[in-house]
Amino acid sequence: LLSPAMQATPVTAPPSARPRVLIVEDSGPVGAMMRLALEGPYEVELRTSIRAAAERLAQSPAPSLILADMHLPDGTALALLALARRMPGSLPVVLMSGRPESLAQAPGADACLPKPVQAGVLRETVGRLLGRAPSKALPMAQ
Repeated sequence: LLSPAMQATPVTAPPSARPRVLIVEDSGPVGAMMRLALEGPYEVELRTSIRAAAERLAQSPAPSLILADMHLPDGTALALLALARRMPGSLPVVLMSGRPESLAQAPGADACLPKPVQAGVLRETVGRLLGRAPSKALPMAQ
């Protein structure tokens, strides 16, 4: 027989089984929208600067994907892109900007998205880069 505590414990995949998405965005409302769009099938972490993101990248376990605003208070996301390319494995990097012309300066990014980013486009892009079909990641309703 199982104890009452064991019977009440839901059986779910541990958080580490979900891909980790590191969002680097200095706008609170934009970061919150991205988190809401991706939470559930993904473990989502939010940082607001290049420095904070770099500190997170130095920790284990590494994220599965980086979503970064191109223009942050302490520089451009190109620094994060360069850091990600020096890490072992292939860490996908998605750059976003409200100034689409700045995305042209981002060779080497796995994807570039103009802002504002629609939730469905965000989920599709992340799902594609992580090898997950959007329908498996989250419903596409907006």
